[in-house]
Amino acid sequence: RSTLFPYTTLFRSVKFPDQFTQPERVHVRHVLISDDVTSADAIAKIQADLKAGVSFDEVAKSRSLCPSAAQGGDLGEVSKGQMVPEFEAAAFALKNPGDLSEPVKTQFGWHIIRLEGRTPSSVEPFDTVKPQLVQYLTNEKKGEVFKNAVEGLKKTYKVEMLVPEETASEDKK
Repeated sequence: RSTLFPYTTLFRSVKFPDQFTQPERVHVRHVLISDDVTSADAIAKIQADLKAGVSFDEVAKSRSLCPSAAQGGDLGEVSKGQMVPEFEAAAFALKNPGDLSEPVKTQFGWHIIRLEGRTPSSVEPFDTVKPQLVQYLTNEKKGEVFKNAVEGLKKTYKVEMLVPEETASEDKK
């Protein structure tokens, strides 16, 4: 048996199903415009510029109200649960890099989203998580040794409770 057995077993076990899994992520850019009477015109102009070949980066820098406009609307990689539901649904529905969403209404205004890339969910490599596993197993073993030592001492020596159990349980609250 390899000395790595307890680590690899723990790593592959269902004990930590999500701890070492990276969720699916999408790399997106967006243009954010306000939700007011001029929204429809602004959306139409942005869509026309993009259709005419103006770069998304340029459109975002000149038209977006989001602080990410300075980076061409780049929001980086996001996973589910990080964005408002409407934005998330539209971003994850995009299939191929370069795909554009239809305008998406959120509490922040209207968005046009561009998919830059998609990263599938993955399990972190064993070598990356080994230090965490070693720490976990070490702490688990220390706790087990301590518990066994206390149980052994209780069998050898008389244990007398100096605080009534009701008071001890109330102190824990």
